[in-house]
Amino acid sequence: MSWYESILVIKKGIKGGDIIASGVCIVYGGFLGASFINVKHFAEAKISAALVNEIINRVLIIDSIDKHGKKISAVKGELEFKDVEFGYLSRPESLVLKRVNIKIKPCQTVGLVGQSGSDRGSDTTRWD
Repeated sequence: MSWYESILVIKKGIKGGDIIASGVCIVYGGFLGASFINVKHFAEAKISAALVNEIINRVLIIDSIDKHGKKISAVKGELEFKDVEFGYLSRPESLVLKRVNIKIKPCQTVGLVGQSGSDRGSDTTRWD
């Protein structure tokens, strides 16, 4: 490019400042063109932020801070899950929980524990 610029200055009488200005425009144009690649990601981020704000700013039907309304002194009863299945969207063919049945009595604490990859889903089916 410098060779061609020198020809323009010598034979065509173009000023050196004009050559430099055109070179700067070419470089900045390249930067601008490369930045347009990310416009899609900014648009997606803006949509996601709007959805998050919608969730954050929603008016709840049940207000746990409100002092008015019906108050329950105690809840007594059992909690029962029948044939519960759970899987992740990234691996729909691999269920984490498979037909799990659990009956939890009042004041009983239950937890599913295990290391990552230990397939807690298949272990919990033994509780049936």
